[in-house]
Amino acid sequence: MANQTVIATVVNLSGQAWARQPDGSLRALKVGDSLMANEVLITADSAKIVLDFGDAREVVIDGARVLEPQALNMTLGAVNPEGMPELRSTPASADAEAQAPVLSLDGEGYNFVELVRVQEIVEADGITPLTLARVRELIRPLSMLLPDRDESGLAPRGDLTSMILRPGGVNGGQGGGNGSGGSVLPRPDETLRPDEQQRPDEGRPRPPSAGEDGNNAPAPQSPPTLTITIGADGTVEFQFSRPPQGFDGSDVVVENGRIENLRPDPNDPSRWIADLIPDANFEGTVTVTVDDGRYTDSRGQHGSGDSDSIEVDPLPPQARISIDPITGDDLISMAEAGGNVTVTGSTGGDVRPGDRVTVSVGGQTFTTTVDADGNWQVQIPGSVLANDQNLHASVTTQDSAGNSTTAEAGRPYTVDTDVPSLRVHNENPAVNRDFDGIYGHIVDTQDVFNTGGTVYLTVAFKDDDGNSVSALAGGTLVAAGHTVSAVTLADGEVPGVPAGTYYAVQGVQMGEQLKLGYTPPDDNGQPQAFPIGRFVIDSWAQHQEENADNLVTSHGQTEIAVQISNDGVLIQTQPSLGSETRVAGNAGLTEITGLTVSLNDNDGSESISAILLSNLPVGFLVFTGATAQAATQAEQSNNAGGDGSTNTWIISDSNGSLPAYIGILPPAHWSGTLSDLQVIVESGETTLDEKRVDTAQLADVTIAPVADGVTLNATPSFGRENQIIRLNLNATMVDPVQASATDSSTETTTLTLSGLGEHAALYLGTTLISGTSRVVDHGGGSYTISGLSQAELDQLGFMQARDALVDQDGAAGVQIRVEAFTVESGGGQSAPVGGFATVNSSAQLATSGSDTLLYTGQPINALGGDDTIQLRFGEDVSGADLAANLKNVETLDLGIAGENQIHNLGLDDVAAITDARGTLTIQGDGADTVQLNNLLSHDFGVWQQDGSGQWVSSAGGLALNVTGATVTDTPTDTATTKGGDSFSGDELQALLTGSGISKIDLSANGADTIDALTAEDVFGIVGNGGTLTIDGAGDDVVRLLDGEGWTWDADDPVGSHVVYTGTAVDDPLQTVTLQILSTVQINA
Repeated sequence: MANQTVIATVVNLSGQAWARQPDGSLRALKVGDSLMANEVLITADSAKIVLDFGDAREVVIDGARVLEPQALNMTLGAVNPEGMPELRSTPASADAEAQAPVLSLDGEGYNFVELVRVQEIVEADGITPLTLARVRELIRPLSMLLPDRDESGLAPRGDLTSMILRPGGVNGGQGGGNGSGGSVLPRPDETLRPDEQQRPDEGRPRPPSAGEDGNNAPAPQSPPTLTITIGADGTVEFQFSRPPQGFDGSDVVVENGRIENLRPDPNDPSRWIADLIPDANFEGTVTVTVDDGRYTDSRGQHGSGDSDSIEVDPLPPQARISIDPITGDDLISMAEAGGNVTVTGSTGGDVRPGDRVTVSVGGQTFTTTVDADGNWQVQIPGSVLANDQNLHASVTTQDSAGNSTTAEAGRPYTVDTDVPSLRVHNENPAVNRDFDGIYGHIVDTQDVFNTGGTVYLTVAFKDDDGNSVSALAGGTLVAAGHTVSAVTLADGEVPGVPAGTYYAVQGVQMGEQLKLGYTPPDDNGQPQAFPIGRFVIDSWAQHQEENADNLVTSHGQTEIAVQISNDGVLIQTQPSLGSETRVAGNAGLTEITGLTVSLNDNDGSESISAILLSNLPVGFLVFTGATAQAATQAEQSNNAGGDGSTNTWIISDSNGSLPAYIGILPPAHWSGTLSDLQVIVESGETTLDEKRVDTAQLADVTIAPVADGVTLNATPSFGRENQIIRLNLNATMVDPVQASATDSSTETTTLTLSGLGEHAALYLGTTLISGTSRVVDHGGGSYTISGLSQAELDQLGFMQARDALVDQDGAAGVQIRVEAFTVESGGGQSAPVGGFATVNSSAQLATSGSDTLLYTGQPINALGGDDTIQLRFGEDVSGADLAANLKNVETLDLGIAGENQIHNLGLDDVAAITDARGTLTIQGDGADTVQLNNLLSHDFGVWQQDGSGQWVSSAGGLALNVTGATVTDTPTDTATTKGGDSFSGDELQALLTGSGISKIDLSANGADTIDALTAEDVFGIVGNGGTLTIDGAGDDVVRLLDGEGWTWDADDPVGSHVVYTGTAVDDPLQTVTLQILSTVQINA
C-alpha cells in the first residue's frame, strides 16, 4: 500500500518545484502543498523553497536539487533530537544567528555543506559510526562544527568537532586530520536515502588516482553538450550530456512560436521537455534554439547550445466549387428527361487535379474528379434530374500537411415535362352589353413554340335562354389594335382544327396575352347592342415542345356572361387662364373653359347624377351660373368634402348637367397653376341601384401674376454722418405678402435712390447690402436696390459723409430722389412712383477720447485718444490726400465690405496722419490694398521691414502696421527723391545706413542735388565692397568729395554710367563702387 504520510508542507516558494510520484509523474508545487513520504522533491536551478517538517522545523533549499523529503526528515530528527534546547526553535528576540534555519541546503561547489546524508551509517574497519548531534557553521564558507572524536578516534555523541571543506574531501578532528579522505557530499543530481549503505572504502583516505592531484581534485571533464529534437507532435526534447544547472525557459529562443510547460524528465535529470506552440495562423519553419553558455554543469562549466527546426502547416487549404447552368437554361424539358444530361462546373482555390467531386440530386450520388484545368463534369440521367429541382456538388482537397477542406455549392433548376394547353378567358366573370374586350392566354409556356404563330378563334353569342343569336355573328374582331381577318379552313388543312371559318390572329407567341375587341355587325346601318346572354369563344393553336418531334393542337372554350352595366361618361377638358386679383367677388373669377361631360351609353337608359370638382385648395371658391356676373358660389360636397387642405365642390345643376359658366376665385394676390384638379362624375343605368363613378384630370388652370405697385409717403430722416441713417420712406406695397395658399409668384419692390453721393453704403437694419447682387451703383451717387419685401422697405438705411450728399430738388435742406415699382417673380412689374425724401445729416464730432469717425474727404483732427478713421464703401484714396485731411489718427479702417485702396503712401504722409507716437495701423481684409512708395524723407529715410513684419522708417521714428489688407509695390532697394530736393552725403549716410538701399533715383520732375558725397558716405550706405547707383536726369547734380580718410579714383565710363571707386586711405582692402548715370551732372 502506498505511503500517504505527509512529511512536509511548502510554506514559501519562488521559481519552480515538483513532486515526483511513484509512477514517475510530476506534480507542480505551490505554497500550502504537502510532500508525501513516497515522493521525491525536484527543484529548478533558480528555485528557492522553504519546507515545514513540523515542530517549528523549517528547511530552506536553493537551486536545482533532487531530494527525498522522508530522508531529510529523518536527518533533521537526528540533528536536532529531543532534549537539546540549543537546536530548538529560537524566539524572535534571539540573535540573528539563532534565528537562521537549523539546516540550509543552499549554494553549490565548495561553499556549502549538504546535510542530506548526515544520518548515513558508515561502518568500515571497525570504526564506530558517527551520529551528528549538532551542525553549526563557524567560519563561512568553509568551516562548520561536527561532533569531536574521542581517544579512539571516534567522536562521542553530542560533542563538537570541526570540519574543514576543501576540494575533494573533508578534514575532521580537533584542529587537524590528514585531509586525504574522499568527499562524502552528494552531487546535486543524486537522490540519497538514509538507508543507503556506503561502500566500506567510502570516506576513507586513499591515494590519488589518475587524473587527480595530490589534493584529490576531480579529473577535468569536457564541457556539457545539448541536443534539441522537435517531434512531429510538437514535443521539444532538450537532451543534455550531464544534468544542467541554471537552465529555464528564458534560455530558449523560438522563432515563429513559443514553448510552454518546460519541465525536467522525472526519470532523467539530463533530459528536459517542453510543448511547442507555433504563432497563430503561421505556416512555415519554426526554430527552437539554445545559445552556447546558457547553462552549466555541476562543476560550473558552461555548456554548448543547439537548435532544431520543423515545418508547420496548421491552416486548411482554400477550396471553391461552382455549378454551370444545367442544360444551358437551368430547365429540364420533356425531351431532356428522356436522355442523359452532362452537368459541368469548375473549382478554385487550392483544389488540385484529381480531387474528388461528389454530385447529389434526386436522392442519388454521382462522383467524378477535377481535371487539369480545374473543371469537372458528370453524366446524370435526365429522369433523375426530373425528380428534383436542386442539384448539390462538393469537392474535398487536402494539402501536404494533411489539412483538408470541403467546398459545397447548390444550383436550383426548373422541370417542365407537361404537355401545353390553351385557354381563353375574360378577366371579369361577365361583361356589359357594349362588350369590347376579352383576353386570350396560351399557358404552360416553358420551352413551347406556337408553330406558325397563329391562333384560330370563333365567336358566337347565346341569349339568356341558350339560343344562338346569329345576327350578332360575323362582326369585327380587333387584336392589339388591328382588325383580324377571317379565314376559311378545309378539313385537315390545319391538323386538329375542324373545317370552318375562323378569326386567324397572326404572330402570337406562347405566353403572350392578347386583348381582343369584338363589335357585332350593324343592323341596317345601326349598331347593335348585346342582349343579356353569353359569349362562346372557341380557340385552337398548334405548338411543339423544344427538341420534340411531334406537333400538338390544343383547343379551349370559354363562355363569358353578358349583363346590363353602367358604361360611364366621356370627360373632355381644356386649359384655362386668368389673372391675379386683388378684390373678392365675381370680378376676380377665372373661368373653367372647354369642360364637357357626355354619357357613353346615350340610348336613354343611363343618366348623370352629379359632377364634382375636387382637389381645389382651401381658400379658393367656386362660382357657377349662366354668366360670370350672374354666377353664385357653388356648394361644397357633403360626402366628398375637404381634407383640411383641399375641398370638393358640386358644379352640376340639379339635373346633373353642367352650367354655362364655371369660375374659380383664388385668394387675393394669388398667382400660379392649379394642376391637380379632378372632375368626378357619377352616372349609371336607371334600373340599377349601383352607380358608376368616373374621374378625369382637369386641364391646368393658370392664374397669371399681376404687380400691384407700391405707394411712397416719405418723411424726414435724421442721423449723424458716421452712423447708419434710417430712411423714413413710409413705402407700402399693395401685395406685401404671399397669399394664404402656396403662391408660385411673390411680389417685391425695386427702389432707386439718387443724391447719396459716391461711396455711400446701403444697409438693411445693420446688415450691409452694398456690394451684393441686390445693389447696383450707377455712379454719380445713384443706386438701385431690388428684391425688397415690405419688411425690408421699413429697414432701409445708409451711411455717407454729410458733405457728400447732393440735394435733388433745390429746396432748403438736402432732399434725395426716390423712385419705386413692384415686380412679380412670375413676371410683370407695376408702374413706377417717385418722390423726394429729406435727409437731415449732422456732422460727426471728434473728442479728446478714442473716436471712430467716417472719412469725409475733408480735414479731420481726431484730437487725443486712439482714434480710427473708417474709409467709405469702395473708396480709393492717396497717401497725399490722407496726409492733407487727417491729423492725430492712429488707425485707418478699410474693413467695410468691398475693395478699398490706399495708394502711394509715404513716410512723410504717415508722419502727417498720426500723432507724436509715430505709429499708424491700417486694418482691412483680403479685398483691400495698401501701396507704399519709397520717397526719400529728410526726417525718416525710406521704408524697410523689420523682423516682425512691421514697416518702419530706416532713420527711425515711424512704424506702420498693416493687418488683413495686402501691401503692394513693396519698397525694394531703391530710394526715390520727389524732385527739386537736395541732400548732402552726410545726410544720405545717416538716413540710409542699414536700409538695404543700393540705388538712388533722382529722375522725378525738378532738379535734385547730392552735395559733398564721399566714399565714406557710400561705405556707410552699402558696406565694404558694395555698389551704389545714382540715376537721374540732366538737371540733377552729384558733387563728389574725397573726404578725410577716403579717396575717389578717376572716373571710368562703363556703358551708360560713370564708375568711381572709393578706397580707404589706411586700409586699401576697404572699397566701394559708385555708378552715376552719365546724364547726371557730376561735380558741376
